[in-house]
Amino acid sequence: MDVSLSHIFIASVKWIDSMRKTLIILGVLLIIFIAFCFKIGYKLPQRDFHKDWPLLDENTDPNYSIEPITRFNTAVKLGSSGLLMLINLKELVLIDSNGTLLRKFEASDDIYIDGLNNRLITRNYIRKDGVPTEYYVEFNLKDFSKHPVDLVDYPLAENFVDFAQLKGQTLAYGDSITHRDSINNSLLASQYKAAHIKDVVLFGTLQPIVRLTDIGGGPIGLRYFANGKGKFYHIRPLIDTLGYSSFHESMQVLGPALFNTPDIELDQRHRSNFHIADRPTIAGNSFQFDSGINIGHPTGGSSHPMSMYFNQNYLFYFSVNIKDSTYHFKISDKIPTLYVQAEVTSFRQLNTPRSDKDTLAFTYNGTLYKFYQRNLPK
Repeated sequence: MDVSLSHIFIASVKWIDSMRKTLIILGVLLIIFIAFCFKIGYKLPQRDFHKDWPLLDENTDPNYSIEPITRFNTAVKLGSSGLLMLINLKELVLIDSNGTLLRKFEASDDIYIDGLNNRLITRNYIRKDGVPTEYYVEFNLKDFSKHPVDLVDYPLAENFVDFAQLKGQTLAYGDSITHRDSINNSLLASQYKAAHIKDVVLFGTLQPIVRLTDIGGGPIGLRYFANGKGKFYHIRPLIDTLGYSSFHESMQVLGPALFNTPDIELDQRHRSNFHIADRPTIAGNSFQFDSGINIGHPTGGSSHPMSMYFNQNYLFYFSVNIKDSTYHFKISDKIPTLYVQAEVTSFRQLNTPRSDKDTLAFTYNGTLYKFYQRNLPK
């Protein structure tokens, strides 16, 4: 019996010793793992400094209202009308500077901004004898009236490349006149303009009409223009012998000002109603893994090294005031980001309230909001 107890005791000691070694190994591995996590960007989460402040979209304060009105992908201003167009994949929403919805249009590639004449122009189609025929309608941004508008078809009789060839010179395909610095080419451009002085004079009176879906895509797609009297032009090549590039170059020579596209970006100036209320805090971490394999690569090869890292989720603290009243809220950065990016300028104000009864309209993260006080004394 004593021998059996002795064996049991020895086995227990060995098991405990084995477990101790295992725990030491596991502890070392755990320390290495934790150190590695910090090495690739992990940061300790912090406490929420203002637990009682609501998130932007979860207001519970009965004295204030923050209403999300509509989502959008792009916001543009419409000439000097003071109106804005919010663009998303399904519809176009026309609003005023107070965030009031005025009109909605079905999303289309055929809606244009004529900022010079404060109007929208839509291209439409009707079938005549089974053949689709284009017609255009203008939407006045002052009184919201709709009228048909005639399109003046204006073919450009001769492009610059063809003109140069008739003069015995060969120009590089697609080379812009603004990039030519030789005397001969400068003289050639002057001769081309002199030969087409009618075009030069007309183009000096026009401004581009921008297709809403082309915003941010550069001026190369511009073919529609208008003058101050509301005349609507489509300028095109008569015979496109060398492709669109030659036509574009010709327009640059005859009417370079036409490519000064109008400023239709939403006003991003920061006004004084929004403020940073406290420094951001780390709410959590998100692990990211990039295998480095380019699935779309024809050989299935790797386009960059494999990587793994942590990004942080942040809580941002802001305040917004209407006159003497201040409302505090926070933004939860639900999309992991390596750097703190939310700033006061993320809130784009459309107006500046003058009294505590006014409504503040602003956009944030692709959403139009209205902010105002409730339960005010009459």
